[in-house]
Amino acid sequence: MTRTPMSTFTSAFFDPQIEQEIWQQRAAAQLPAILAAGRGLPPVAWTVGAAGAVIAGRLPRSGRPMSQRAAFEAWRHALGLTMHVGVGPGDPIGRPASAHLSATGTRGGVRVHLSATILCDDHDDHDEGRTGS
Repeated sequence: MTRTPMSTFTSAFFDPQIEQEIWQQRAAAQLPAILAAGRGLPPVAWTVGAAGAVIAGRLPRSGRPMSQRAAFEAWRHALGLTMHVGVGPGDPIGRPASAHLSATGTRGGVRVHLSATILCDDHDDHDEGRTGS
């Protein structure tokens, strides 16, 4: 009896493009559940990843920082994601100019990544000694 090398089966039955399409379809199939979980929350731009079962959401830069943070937290809580925070470059005296919020988790075997960049308030607006001259 002649044995067929495993590489013959792998090349005959494994097509990377088909595998990527399957992963994308799996990720896309989770989008309705994600949208339903966030019903009533501010809109998020969702993207299905090109490789692997991944969906990425990005909150738009709009509104006041506190309302952006609240929207991010509401989505994070609705999807049961784990929080990660980073701070952007600061102003001349070391206060951060932006916060990069990120949260990740898995839903239905699909990796979900949510992110937002929140621009910090203009710190000079709150200086009472300013006269504008």
